[in-house]
Amino acid sequence: MLVLLLLGLMLAKRYGLFEEKLHLLFQTESGVGLHRGMAVMLAGFRVGTLERVELGCDGAISGEIEVLAKHRQFLTTESELRVSKENLISSEIEVVRCRPAARRWPTARRSR
Repeated sequence: MLVLLLLGLMLAKRYGLFEEKLHLLFQTESGVGLHRGMAVMLAGFRVGTLERVELGCDGAISGEIEVLAKHRQFLTTESELRVSKENLISSEIEVVRCRPAARRWPTARRSR
C-alpha cells in the first residue's frame, strides 16, 4: 500500500500537480480546433494547458489557459497564440510571439 502511495506522489509531482500555476484569459475570433485539455507549447516545450473555452452571449469566444508559474516570464499581454496541427493525431496551442518589452501578465488567480 505504501508503494502505491509513493508511486502516486511521484506521478503527481512529475505532472506538476504541486507546482504553482497561473490562470490567464484570452479572446479569439474562432474556437475551431480548441478543446479543453490541449497543450500550450512554447518552442517545443509544454508550458500549460487549455482549461476552458466558451462562446459568450454576445458571440465572443473566450478561454482560459493554465500556465506553470515558472514559465510566466515567457508570456506577456501581447503574446499571440495559434492552434498548431503539426501532429498527426492531435493539435496544440503554440505561443508564436512574445515581446519581452511588453507588459507582463499581472499576478492573478493562482492555484496549486
